[in-house]
Amino acid sequence: MPDSTTDDLPFELKNPTAYQWTEKAYDLLLTDALTVALTVRHRIEIATASGDCPRCGHDVQFSMERDAPIPGTIGGLGTEDSSMTEDYVAVDVECRCKGGHPGRPDGISKGCGIVFRTEVQRTTT
Repeated sequence: MPDSTTDDLPFELKNPTAYQWTEKAYDLLLTDALTVALTVRHRIEIATASGDCPRCGHDVQFSMERDAPIPGTIGGLGTEDSSMTEDYVAVDVECRCKGGHPGRPDGISKGCGIVFRTEVQRTTT
């Protein structure tokens, strides 16, 4: 989907978490132009996304270990039964494309500056 104009999009500083990015991501997910996954391996959640960014169209190239404990894995008060883990989990995806986006702040080497939310099914490997 990227074309010669998407590299000219400035880095998003005004409203990087605008709901419009989540709406556009949903449309991309429906057409398989974007994929997001959350896998659990040895009690560590890893979120990954690849495919078209809803803003710039470049490959989002996102991967991140999530810090939150997986329900049912910690003892004590409020311990949840592991059979009651959520089927779908919210994952915030940050564009980490390699495209050129003018105005990218120092210290940030990738992305167009947006973050969008998706809901994915947790998969245990």
